[in-house]
Amino acid sequence: MTIESIGLSALAAFQRALSVTAHNITNANTPGYSRQTVLFSNLPGNLSPVGPLGGGVELAAVRRSFDSLLYNQLRQATSNFTQTEVRAELTTLVDGFLGADGFDLSAPINGFSSAWQDLSADPTSVAARTAVLSSAGSIADRFNVLDQRLNDVRDDLGNRVTAYAREINSLSSQIADLNRRINDQQLAGDGPNDLLDLRNQAILQLSEFLDVQVVQDGASLNVSLTNGSAVVTGVEVNEVTVGRSSFDPRQIELTLGRGSSNQRLTAQNAGGRLAGALSFLDNVLDPAQNELGRVAIALAFGVNEQHQRGLDLDGNLGLNLFNQAAPQLLPANSNSNLLTDTTSISFDDVGQLTSDEYQLDFDGATWTLTNLRTGSPVPLTPDGADFLADGLRISVDPGAAAGDSYLIRPTRQGASELALGITDPRQLAAAAALNTTANSQNLGNGQISAAQILDPANPALLNDVDIVFTSPTTYSINGSPDIAYVPGSDIDVNGWRLSISGSPDTGDSFTVRNNIGGVGDGGNAGLLGAVERLNTLENQTLSVLDAYQQLVSSVGVQANSLNAATVVQGNLLEDAQTRQNNASGVNLDEEAINLQRFQQAYTAAAEVFTVANEMFDTLIRSVR
Repeated sequence: MTIESIGLSALAAFQRALSVTAHNITNANTPGYSRQTVLFSNLPGNLSPVGPLGGGVELAAVRRSFDSLLYNQLRQATSNFTQTEVRAELTTLVDGFLGADGFDLSAPINGFSSAWQDLSADPTSVAARTAVLSSAGSIADRFNVLDQRLNDVRDDLGNRVTAYAREINSLSSQIADLNRRINDQQLAGDGPNDLLDLRNQAILQLSEFLDVQVVQDGASLNVSLTNGSAVVTGVEVNEVTVGRSSFDPRQIELTLGRGSSNQRLTAQNAGGRLAGALSFLDNVLDPAQNELGRVAIALAFGVNEQHQRGLDLDGNLGLNLFNQAAPQLLPANSNSNLLTDTTSISFDDVGQLTSDEYQLDFDGATWTLTNLRTGSPVPLTPDGADFLADGLRISVDPGAAAGDSYLIRPTRQGASELALGITDPRQLAAAAALNTTANSQNLGNGQISAAQILDPANPALLNDVDIVFTSPTTYSINGSPDIAYVPGSDIDVNGWRLSISGSPDTGDSFTVRNNIGGVGDGGNAGLLGAVERLNTLENQTLSVLDAYQQLVSSVGVQANSLNAATVVQGNLLEDAQTRQNNASGVNLDEEAINLQRFQQAYTAAAEVFTVANEMFDTLIRSVR
């Protein structure tokens, strides 16, 4: 080895070291870049009489500063944060308008009650009747607007999920391509440090949308969901496909895979932003819209039921004040009898309705109903040819075939389809349908209650009825055989119910008469003025307003909890990023020192040539 070759090796090595340092400095702010460090190795020299002499230096390797453990922690923290962030953002959006001024249901419902109370004081007032219809329209409009806002969120969610799917597929393709390029470079003997950084950065970006695990396979990295479903295998990609539900073409479903081996993506197996969006759909948006619909249906049912018990200005029994939605039955598009299917569904008991959705299946012999929120079977109670379950009446098609299936949404359309059923103020049934009186000549102290209408459709509802006590302990109805008297017990006749209390005497009489012509009566209007406080839900234990307030409170609690969780996950992500940067990031101060150090070494190596030239010149002069 000559002194020139030793100096040349030093120049080459330090020139490359300076290039690596410059590369570090210029990529100090490049996302995902890992600091590169040069490793020098001495070159073996030749043997001499005094022993081996050194042969110079070479750049043995350019090492990438990368900690896979810290990287995996960062990837997991990224997925956890983005999932929570998306859920919190969307839930806060819904919470922001459910209870906001201009959207809250309390004001229009209270205004509706006040309008009825005003009408009860002046039943013939056209202005008061018009005010009732106006307030009823305001309630329907408020439900419609709230439902439309939720649908707007649903549309935005669909757009988001579609965009997420495109981004996932793009990143997956990048990873597969980088696997190929890294394999090619390693086969060519090159060290693909920058490509390794690009691949890890692509995987980190993918973890924003999915919770993935990574397995080394030679030079390639295989990426899969945490349940093992492959996303990228070598250079092969399983794409996320945006499809439609077999029940509802408006409902988006996501699958992962190729051909017939697709797997449905859910909030449980996806992770990242995608899981955040799907979890919001499952746990906030669907339940909120279904519960809003349930409140609307309960309100319409309670108002209509009471309105039908009164008389309008023309002496007619009241009609439905509100038109309410029917439960939604969606057959699977694979059902055998789509064109002739007679399966139907209706409300049986509004008080038993839930805000859940169900799937009805037929195996060829037995019908089964599953609650889709809990995954639990729901008992089907036979009632003639129908089944009863959770407040629903289900009439199944006798021609159904094995494998037929239906999605049942009892309340989803309740808010969107709520509308006024009458528009003529004269048709408001403000008057009580029946009057109950005690004969002024009665000798006992018996008292008769107001009549409660049980069945407005009973054809004998408005017929006159006389109740005469044949003894202090028995009475007769329109001359019927004696009936034992129990003070305060129910007396049910012709679709109505009342009670008599106290101690009537023999011969005492009580009458029930229709109120046709009683246009100045506001008895039914007074009852309608308190309808929002009637317990129509949860088996008659929960009022409409209380149910709505529970909905607002539930979404608010979730929003607050998710916002707090976002802060926690954000701190964890920041810590993971700091640890990763400390291990792999570029320290500009350190690189400045390296730059000076390698420059001095390069300059010193150049001096070797000056010394070598002087030595050669001296030698030439000495032999002349």
